[in-house]
Amino acid sequence: MRHLKVLIVEDNVADARLQQFALGAQVFDCAVTWVDSIDGAVEHLNQRIDQTGGPDTDVVLLDGQVGSEDASELLIYMKLDPLLKDVPVIVTTGSQDIRKHQGWIAQGAESVMQKCFEIEDLESGLSVLEVYARDVP
Repeated sequence: MRHLKVLIVEDNVADARLQQFALGAQVFDCAVTWVDSIDGAVEHLNQRIDQTGGPDTDVVLLDGQVGSEDASELLIYMKLDPLLKDVPVIVTTGSQDIRKHQGWIAQGAESVMQKCFEIEDLESGLSVLEVYARDVP
């Protein structure tokens, strides 16, 4: 069985629920945690490290703009932390600004995924997360 632990960092409740729903429709097993702020993400990641000795998160779906903070805030924090630097981060955004996309990639994001509002498109886009899933007995 394949299992994936996903942290969604999204301040828009509707977008977060849509992502959770789409992840639930995948062929691999997903455990999803949702936080609505950069501070909430830092707190969650550090709490998991304290409890498990490691980040215990397979991939982060990070909104490009969380409240008044840009995704860069969390990307830089994670890439400077030796225990978090290898956790893949995918930035989700409605922005078409290629310079922003390139900036997030330069700061350590694995990729940038355009937000979509059709559930079929979102499910298809999130299916690529299977590469981060782990085999569990």
